[in-house]
Amino acid sequence: MHYSRFYHVFESIVDGGPGEVSGVGRYPQPSLRPRSRYSLKGESRQALADLFEKIAAKRAQSIVTFPENECSNGLSGQIVRELARQHFKIQEKIVLSKFSTLGGTADGQGRAARQSATELILHFIPK
Repeated sequence: MHYSRFYHVFESIVDGGPGEVSGVGRYPQPSLRPRSRYSLKGESRQALADLFEKIAAKRAQSIVTFPENECSNGLSGQIVRELARQHFKIQEKIVLSKFSTLGGTADGQGRAARQSATELILHFIPK
């Protein structure tokens, strides 16, 4: 999952529906998955920096949630904090939880239905 476990729900709605569901997962085949600058390892850091700059220019507060660990797009909670500190004061809450993996793996061996997660809830306040 590139930048959120649930972004595909919204993108599927915008695209007009999720399409046919098949296989072990509940997400389209890789060739049908939406991509953005936020999901690509080589572009995600700059994309997030650009977004934070635009939010700061509007003097707006925002709330961002992000996993603490490094994600497939190359970002981590530490990187998100580092980028945000250039523009915002940060109030932070760390949430320890378990989330569903939606089961199954490509090799058919399966995996635990629940995985531990450390999620950040970051409140950005313009400086």
